[in-house]
Amino acid sequence: MNNTIQKFLNTHVSEQTMRAYRSDIRSFMSFVGIPLDEVKEEHIVDYRNHMIKNGSATASINRALSTIKTFYNWMSAREFVSKNPALLVKKIRTY
Repeated sequence: MNNTIQKFLNTHVSEQTMRAYRSDIRSFMSFVGIPLDEVKEEHIVDYRNHMIKNGSATASINRALSTIKTFYNWMSAREFVSKNPALLVKKIRTY
């Protein structure tokens, strides 16, 4: 699946965006420890809650969730996965 991640990253022209996406995806994959195509919504919710518990900034959590959602949209469009498990995961509200 690393090849899949690299293909996804290659679709983004900004080097800064690629670095941020790479970091977000690696952190997420390290946390869940399962293949990309086995990830379910609850894994993403658990990751979000883990980031909250560890004191990550709201903006960082929301960026990571956005990255994960974008990545799974990309994979779904190319039929690497049947659906986007991040689709219904809510970002953290900022007040």
